[in-house]
Amino acid sequence: MLYTRLMAEYISDMSETKQIETKNEANPHLQPFVAEKLYQGELLEYYNAGLPGYESNFPRDDAVSAILSGDSHLLQTHLAMCVRFQAAETNARNGAYPGKIHHEIHIEDQEVAQISLEGREDRSTEYNSCDSTALFLIGVEQLRIVDPGAYTDFIGKYRNNVHAAAIHIMEMLDENGLFTDNPPKGLGDDHAAPGRFGLRVTYWKDSVLPSVNAKEEPRYPVSYALAHFIAARGMLSAAATLESQYYADTADRMYQRGIATFIREDGFTIYQDGDGPYIQASSDELHSLAYIPNYYSHLLPLSAIRQRAEQLETPFGYACTPKNVGENLRDTYHGYKVWIFEQALIHHAAEKFAFEHEAAVAAQIQPVIHSGQELVGVYTDPAGVVVALPEGNDRQLWSVAAQIYFDRVQARNLVARPPYTLDWL
Repeated sequence: MLYTRLMAEYISDMSETKQIETKNEANPHLQPFVAEKLYQGELLEYYNAGLPGYESNFPRDDAVSAILSGDSHLLQTHLAMCVRFQAAETNARNGAYPGKIHHEIHIEDQEVAQISLEGREDRSTEYNSCDSTALFLIGVEQLRIVDPGAYTDFIGKYRNNVHAAAIHIMEMLDENGLFTDNPPKGLGDDHAAPGRFGLRVTYWKDSVLPSVNAKEEPRYPVSYALAHFIAARGMLSAAATLESQYYADTADRMYQRGIATFIREDGFTIYQDGDGPYIQASSDELHSLAYIPNYYSHLLPLSAIRQRAEQLETPFGYACTPKNVGENLRDTYHGYKVWIFEQALIHHAAEKFAFEHEAAVAAQIQPVIHSGQELVGVYTDPAGVVVALPEGNDRQLWSVAAQIYFDRVQARNLVARPPYTLDWL
C-alpha cells in the first residue's frame, strides 16, 4: 500500500534525537504551567495542562493554548514534545499508530508512566487522542506565522515528522473520506482486549458520549464531527508547510464530505459509528466552525446552526450539551457545563461567519475565567438566579490562553495592526 511504504520511509528517517531548543521565554501568564523533568537522562521542558490536577503534558491542550495565545515559547515547546514522542510503530495497548502524536505524557522516575482508567488496566491512555496529530500539523503552520526563524529551523529538521503525521491522517480516512478512529488490533502475544482504547472517547470530550440512551463509548470505527474538521484543517496546514497540492485536495474533499455528513439542515451529527449517526445539538457544531475556512460558508446551513445553538445558550457562554441530556449523563464532566477555552474558539468561529449574537454569548464567559478556571457548571439558586459555579482545576492552561485571547479582542480596536490574530486559522 502506498501510504504504508511512504510511512516506512518517513519513520526510518525521523531523527532519534528529537530535541528542539526554544528561543524565547514563557509568557508570564503561562509560566506557572512550565515544568522540567528528566526523561532517560534528557531534560525535557514542557507545559502542564492544569494545576493542581493535570501535571502531565497533553498536546491537545498545548496546541489549542498556542492557537489562542499566539505564544511562541509555548508553541515551540509543544512541537518539541510532539516530535520527541511521535509514535513510530503500532501499539494495541496504548493506541499508537506510526506518525500519531501522543495524548498524554506523564513522566515518573525518568520514564513515561502508564496511565489507565479503573477497569481498563489492560490499556493505557498515552496515544488515546484522535485530534492531537492534526493539531500538531496546525501548530507547524502557526509557527511559520508567529516565528518565521524558528519555523525555518523546525521544518528543516523535522519535515519527515510532518509528513508522517499527515500520512497517519490519510490512513485513518474511510472509503467516504471521513476521518475515523479505530483501536489498533492486538499484536503477537499482546493479549489486550480488542476493540477499545484506554479512554472511552478520544476527542476532547473524552469522558463519555453525550448519549440519552446511556451509551458511553462508540462502536468502532467512529468518526467524530469535530475531530474530522480538525483533521481537515490539519491537512490544509500540511499542504501549506509541505507545499503539497495533493494534501490540499485531500483537505477540500474532507471539508465537503464532512459538511454534507455532519452539518445538515435537519440536524447536527456529533459522531457516526458502527451503530449509525448520533444526531443532537452540541457545542461541537459551533466549535467546528473555528476550523472550517469561511469560503465553505455556501455549503453550510447557517440559519440551522444558529437555531440549534439556542439549546446550549447560557448567561456564561455555550454548554457542551443540552441541559436535559447533560444532567442525566453518568459522568457530567462534558455535560451541561461551560468550558472556558471552548468559548474563545466559538467566539473566533462566530466572528469568522458573522454571527454577532453567538460571539456576544461566547464572550460572556470572561467574568468567570478568574485565574484560569477549567470549567463552570450552570445552576439555578433557590432565588431563581442562574449562577456559574467553578469546577475542575483552579488553573487550566487553555483557560488562561482564552483570557489572553479575549484581552486581545478587547484591545484590538486600539491598535491599527495587532501583533497576533487568529485570521490565519
